[in-house]
Amino acid sequence: ECGCVIDESHKPAMLAAGRWIPLNPGHPTRGYRANCLYYPIGLGPRWAELAQMWVDAQGTPEKLKTFINDRLAEAWEDPSMRAVKHNLIAERAEPYNLHTAPAGVCYITAGADTQDDRLEVQIVGWGRNMAAWTLGYVVLPGDPAKPAVWQALNALLAKPIEHASGAALPISACAIDGRGHRTPFVKAWVLANADAGTETPVQRPMCIFGAKSNNAPVLGRPKWEDLNAQGKTEKRGIHTWQVGTVAAKHWLFRRMGADADLEREDRLVHFSDQLEREFFTGMVSETYDPKTNRFVKKRGARNEPLDTFVYAYAAAHHPELHLHRFRIADWAAAEARIAGLGAARQPATVDLEKAPETAALPVKKPEVQSAAAPKPQRARVSRSTYLR
Repeated sequence: ECGCVIDESHKPAMLAAGRWIPLNPGHPTRGYRANCLYYPIGLGPRWAELAQMWVDAQGTPEKLKTFINDRLAEAWEDPSMRAVKHNLIAERAEPYNLHTAPAGVCYITAGADTQDDRLEVQIVGWGRNMAAWTLGYVVLPGDPAKPAVWQALNALLAKPIEHASGAALPISACAIDGRGHRTPFVKAWVLANADAGTETPVQRPMCIFGAKSNNAPVLGRPKWEDLNAQGKTEKRGIHTWQVGTVAAKHWLFRRMGADADLEREDRLVHFSDQLEREFFTGMVSETYDPKTNRFVKKRGARNEPLDTFVYAYAAAHHPELHLHRFRIADWAAAEARIAGLGAARQPATVDLEKAPETAALPVKKPEVQSAAAPKPQRARVSRSTYLR
């Protein structure tokens, strides 16, 4: 502010000549705030040490929060959440129909959350750079201990999604949460669909659990488990998968925060304007706690939209898909495949400008006189005189 270089050796004289300036002199309670730059020499880190502490804290949220709170005497706000609020992402909703895939979507996965009285399913499309489109959010009422809700889930996942090109895209994988009181029935559904082979309408069903480790990868290696249903242990088993929810949510919130300054076509997370308001509230229902290195749900919030998106993102990491490892050539090949499927479904048309002149004229079919039906002939009867 003074337009000159200040060396730390000047600090003792500056502190001695300094004075407190009240910003709210009429308030009955006094409050004081001074950051780390005011430390008297010998009573705290030097300026060079503080600068190095700031550099070391970059990229580590818990260290950055400590520095901002304790050294700068400022309130902490998670940078990834500054532009990630339900009203802000709702304002960025785009005009595309649910259960249809806009141009750019190449693969589709689903994530399902299990509750005692319902299943909640989010369908997500994926494109270049792992750009995501929420294509549907469906609540299937019913007790997962009964078959009706699983039949409804099969019907939902078996229905292809119509692409903007005219192609019909299947749901390539579905990850469903195995926690809670309905774990045996989740495993039974996964086993039933996995055993059905190519006849099953559900592709790549996955029983997932949240990883205990905070630094776990988005999708860990599968673990072979026996199926324990209704007190019986089957000889056959299923694979269960550990999902690193902390890593997945960091990935999502960083992208939603970055989208605030981007144009619609450049965004990486897309939402339809047909989604309910509660969906957007649920997408930002958790905040990151650097002390525990975990995401904590806000009081009274419903976090199923956030969880199901994370599950769909984990399903995109299935070993038979590995969408997160796609290169530019892989996405280009997928786009070409979808364009070919869309063109194959379009009706054949005639370009009148390039076709001969007679192509535009109606073709008169020649009249053919129908012939009279032939009269049936009586079969000749031959009588033999043998043995007469």
